Amino acid sequence: MLKVVDAGGFLKEIKELYDTAFPREERYLDFEPAIKQIEASDSGGTRGELVAFGKDTGEKVIFVGFVMVLFCGNIVHLYYFAIHEKLRGQKYGEQALNLIRNRYKGRTIWLGVELPDENAENQQQRLRRKRFYYRNGFQDTDVSGEKNGCMLQMMSTDGTIDPDTLITLDGLINEMIAEGRRLQ
Repeated sequence: MLKVVDAGGFLKEIKELYDTAFPREERYLDFEPAIKQIEASDSGGTRGELVAFGKDTGEKVIFVGFVMVLFCGNIVHLYYFAIHEKLRGQKYGEQALNLIRNRYKGRTIWLGVELPDENAENQQQRLRRKRFYYRNGFQDTDVSGEKNGCMLQMMSTDGTIDPDTLITLDGLINEMIAEGRRLQ
C-alpha cells in the first residue's frame, strides 16, 4: 500500500527522478534552491510542500515517487508529479493522486500537461499523460499557454481555472525561478 513518507529521507531519489522524468525545458526550477524556497514562509503560510510517496515492505520503505505542490488560496497546484519509471503502470500514480486528494480535501487541484503535438518526439507520452489524468478525475480547462517554450494545458479537478488565481500562481512561480537564480 502506498503512503506519504518523509521527503527529507529521499531527496537524492527525488532529485534523480526530477532530472529524468521531466524534459529539460520543463524543469523551470533549480531543484536544490526550489526545495528551500517552496517551504519558505510566504505571508504567514508556506508556498507549498514536497511530498514523497513510498511503499512499506515491512523491512524498509521503497521510494515510489513525489509531487511538488504550490498553494495559492484554495488551489493546490501539482507543479511536478512523477512516479519512478520502473514502477509506472502498477497503479501507484492513481494511489498517489488519491493520497493527494485526501491530503488536500476540500481544495481544487490544478496541474499543467503538455499539449498533444503530432510533431513532438514524446507525442505518445503526452497522450498517455492526458488519459491518465482523465481517468483520475481531472478535466480540461479552457486555459493553455507557453512556459519556457513548452505549450501546456491546465487541467483541474473541477474543470475550472480562475484567471486571477492563475496570474497570482504564475507570479509565484516566476518569483521562485528568479530567487533560484539569485541563490546560485
